[in-house]
Amino acid sequence: HEMDTRDIQRIHGNLGNIYEQDNQLDSAMVHCLKAYEAGRLIEHGTTDYTAFVMEVIGNIHLKRKEFDNALEYYRKALPLFIKHNDIKEIICVNNSIATIYIQLKKMDSALFYANRAYDSRKLSTYIRGIQQTSALLAEVYKAMGLSDSVVKYLEISNTLKDSIYSQ
Repeated sequence: HEMDTRDIQRIHGNLGNIYEQDNQLDSAMVHCLKAYEAGRLIEHGTTDYTAFVMEVIGNIHLKRKEFDNALEYYRKALPLFIKHNDIKEIICVNNSIATIYIQLKKMDSALFYANRAYDSRKLSTYIRGIQQTSALLAEVYKAMGLSDSVVKYLEISNTLKDSIYSQ
């Protein structure tokens, strides 16, 4: 029975992820909520895949500018990614939370989450995520008027971007 539930969760979760990336947010939400409900039946919703579904639901809310809802799902997903030592997703979720706080003009909170993502770089080969983190840090420091830090993180971001696109 559990294998069937896992299959249902993965099918809906994968469809939700595809629809979210294609900005078909209503379809994405329908599939993600089905995946989320299935995931709650598996290990009480504590699997790494359930965390991934929560992240996608957070992404949908972020794109809809429903920041409180996005934060709720990111905050549910983050401890599970930490539990499963999924550094790539830890970086992605911290970047998404930092993005929300930038949009809300809460630069101290944005800086906190962007720094959490940036600190994970030592444990990861996820160059795109660290490049995005560096760009977020530059944006936060620009809003705070700290031009030396803006230059530092823009240089890091641009160097990483060059390495991504030269591969």
